[in-house]
Amino acid sequence: MKFTLSPQFAIAGAACLLIGTLSAPAAVVVWNGSISDDWSTADNWSPSGVPGSSDQAVINNGDSVNQNGSITLNDVNGTSDDGLQLTSGTLYVTGDFTSFTSGGSNSSPINNVGVDGGATTASLTVDGTLSIGNTKNTSGSASSLNIFSGSSVVTNIFQGRHAGSSSSDNTGGWNLNVTGGSMFASTFSWSTVAASDPDPRGVITLGSTSSAEGGSLTVTTMSADWDDRSNQYVLFNDELGSLTFGKTNYENIADVENLLFNDFIRKDASITNPFEVTDNGDSWTVSIVPEPSTYALIFGGLVLPLLALRRRR
Repeated sequence: MKFTLSPQFAIAGAACLLIGTLSAPAAVVVWNGSISDDWSTADNWSPSGVPGSSDQAVINNGDSVNQNGSITLNDVNGTSDDGLQLTSGTLYVTGDFTSFTSGGSNSSPINNVGVDGGATTASLTVDGTLSIGNTKNTSGSASSLNIFSGSSVVTNIFQGRHAGSSSSDNTGGWNLNVTGGSMFASTFSWSTVAASDPDPRGVITLGSTSSAEGGSLTVTTMSADWDDRSNQYVLFNDELGSLTFGKTNYENIADVENLLFNDFIRKDASITNPFEVTDNGDSWTVSIVPEPSTYALIFGGLVLPLLALRRRR
């Protein structure tokens, strides 16, 4: 016996199937490395299958994992557990690594390299572009990359990603939190949108207010749009962090003073010691003077002390 669905019935069934697909929970896929070091081999993962764009990928056994190509881990399901959890081991990506909110999701992926307060270390190397942020976010949450003590991230290009329209969905943004770890980028680009668009978040945090761990960010070429938005800044949370960036776009000490005086480089309110700026010849290093007794030393060299004056808002 044959049955023929009415057009209305068929449309309703298709809609239910689509809704069920979009709301499917993200899978947690754990690396086992039973076959090889290849990210794209399904049986290297448990359950078997290469992590999809809406999954959480976990590497926690100390293995070295290689991806000959690109990786995309997005948040499309409205959860915060998507992204990369590289807690022990290394991941080398020859292409791009992209993690952002899309499709109107109400949360953003969290990517961890290393373990907060843990003894394990990890490293992520991206030959192409490492991009985090959001393309459309209705809650204002920001995608995060957390680099913990002893762990490192190296990339050719870091790209902070924001929505490209001036709609109310252009919120959120990205957080780069370096807590005891380190990051190097040949090129660092703060935003993908014009300065006339709304003011999404793009924040780099160095160190921790709860435990002095420091954290370092080194950039060869920093993009010129750093001071385009008040929500794009570097925050020192303790006295052990350091920020080094090349002189392209920031050739003179006056350029660094502008960043400090206007809070594009700022420190937690608990830190009373001033900033110091070291001229390395082809780059600047910004850090916190660790003790008042070192003030006299910085006048004899190329280290220029600067007080971080808060701009009146």
